[in-house]
Amino acid sequence: MKQKAKPSLVNLIQCPKCGNSEKFFEVVDNIVETTWYTQNKDGSFILEESNFRHLGPPRLFCAVCEEDLTAWHQRFSEMIF
Repeated sequence: MKQKAKPSLVNLIQCPKCGNSEKFFEVVDNIVETTWYTQNKDGSFILEESNFRHLGPPRLFCAVCEEDLTAWHQRFSEMIF
């Protein structure tokens, strides 16, 4: 009996330059970060809350060869769990 081939994931992002399909990094220019702190009686601070607002477009890169993969950023952002 002939074995079926294992199904492959067709939605994996793979760097066309080096073949990397595991390590990526995202860069966003012009981020505004707002962080709220509470000061303790001893003068130290506790971080209460932090939020970010992107003013620039996000870009995606291969973490192996630094190829610009921004064309796949939409797919990347949909698959972050």
